[in-house]
Amino acid sequence: MRHLLPTRLAYALAAFCLALGVGSGSVLAANAATGDSLGISVQVELAAGKSATNLNGNNKLWFVIKPGGRGERSFLVRSSSNLSQRITLKVAARKQVNGDLQLDPTGKTPVGAWAAFSPNGFILPAHSVHRVRMVIHVPRGAAITSYQPALLVQASAATGQKAQYSVPTALQFAQGMFVGVGTSKQIPIGFSIDDVYGQNSVNGHQIVIGLTNRGKTPLALSGTIQFSSVAFQGLTIGPLNFITQTIQPGAVMHATIPAPAKLTEGQWNVYVEASQGEVKETKTFQGKAISFRGTDYLLVSLYAGGAILLSLIIALVSIRILREIRAKEQRERDEAERVETEREAERARLAALEAELARLQAKSKPREKTESKPGKKAGPKKVSTRKPKPPAD
Repeated sequence: MRHLLPTRLAYALAAFCLALGVGSGSVLAANAATGDSLGISVQVELAAGKSATNLNGNNKLWFVIKPGGRGERSFLVRSSSNLSQRITLKVAARKQVNGDLQLDPTGKTPVGAWAAFSPNGFILPAHSVHRVRMVIHVPRGAAITSYQPALLVQASAATGQKAQYSVPTALQFAQGMFVGVGTSKQIPIGFSIDDVYGQNSVNGHQIVIGLTNRGKTPLALSGTIQFSSVAFQGLTIGPLNFITQTIQPGAVMHATIPAPAKLTEGQWNVYVEASQGEVKETKTFQGKAISFRGTDYLLVSLYAGGAILLSLIIALVSIRILREIRAKEQRERDEAERVETEREAERARLAALEAELARLQAKSKPREKTESKPGKKAGPKKVSTRKPKPPAD
């Protein structure tokens, strides 16, 4: 019992260190295959005379088509596989799961019936490129709404070749689409420039531009930002370019760019310009206080490194304590066994001595002696009858 508390303490310290070392980890899971895992990829081409910011002609599968109209886009299917593959294309439904769009295996989308691919079901030779034309016909009378399906690319081994894949779900991957049914006024593009501020990151100081998609189409904005010092006239930084990731309708995006070394903390006049196709927004922030006093990731890294080092030290000390306790307990057990062995030997020696003494005593006991001689019978002793002489005067 006297070692129970230290032992528990050592085990608790070791468990704490293990939890500290593992707790910072994270687990990520993928729920869809990518083109690279199949050895194929899709690259959407810009429409002739269009820019990357034009909704109906950019390098994304985004369309706004009025009822009775049509939209088309071309894309390249590339192979990095060593085998020929049969490529099948179709449009599949997606659904929202915890805020993310994922394939809906049981769902249906009308865009699947509206889309046609030329060619489709073709053989893609190893390490080759094939251009595919996609046309979407929206029927007359279609409801004014929007859809976010996915282009589903399915690959399989060409006839007569050994299958390249063993997991069925790894035979396809999806690329997101947007199809707005209506006119540009019915499916408007709109966004706002909300804020500009500085922050610290693992890569150093950054400028953050807050944007909100207030329209009904996804956005991929591009723009510039420029700074003019309030304290020092003539000191101008920029314009600096930025590009956002896809911003879904109603979503907020924080675009980041590295802050130039000349952009110090203080008040600045900030001019921001962003556009999606022909839709452009600008905003000026007068006397904006730019600060980089957020989380100091260098200090956080130092703290984290110190915590890890401390946990390792505690773990080593805990292990050493456990070893010392176990060694001491083993020594005590060995000593107790030695003492008990000596006692058993001593008791055995005493028992042997007592047995030997009893044997000697029994052997040396004296015999009884008699007064009579052999052959003569002893009679009663004679008594004298003479009177004693009187003493002389």
